[in-house]
Amino acid sequence: MIGLLSKTLPMLTKVSQLASKLPKGLGARGSRMIGSGFNNVFGGMGAGEKFWRFGPDALGGIVSAASLPANASLGDRLLTGTIDTVLPATLGLGASRLPGVRGNPHLAAGFDTVGSYAGAYAAMPISDQGMRLSNQMFGTGENKNPWERLSEQQWKEEQARIRQEILLGYGLIPGTRPQEMLYPGMQNYGEYIG
Repeated sequence: MIGLLSKTLPMLTKVSQLASKLPKGLGARGSRMIGSGFNNVFGGMGAGEKFWRFGPDALGGIVSAASLPANASLGDRLLTGTIDTVLPATLGLGASRLPGVRGNPHLAAGFDTVGSYAGAYAAMPISDQGMRLSNQMFGTGENKNPWERLSEQQWKEEQARIRQEILLGYGLIPGTRPQEMLYPGMQNYGEYIG
């Protein structure tokens, strides 16, 4: 997992370099604005600081995606992991870049942590709604997230198990204990036979 994080963090630096070389579709001014925006956000950060700033956010996204139930689709996992990575990273970095905070590295790290936590909590309902919408459009057609679908499935299995136990208890299933209904209270009904 740490290897995955160390491979994705250098990509952020490459994105800032590539943003200034965008095609002319955005125009020269748009390309410069995006490139300078990335440079302002990541400017002055070394590789280690990028790792400690974005590593926990990426780890939180991976854990959120992995903790979905087994009935979650790959799209649900990608959606949850992306939202739970991007939103905390954005709010954390934005909080650390506030005026008066930017110059103090310890204060910036604290604000980054608080912003990341706020982003993680804000990401929960957004990813939940995204999974509901995804299931409604591409899945079963119901407005349910994977947890609700799992709960419904478990409830149906529990109802079937209870029904089976009741039928077995009263001997209403062929090939089961019909003698217990004829001789209630008797554990050994063999004495009545023969």
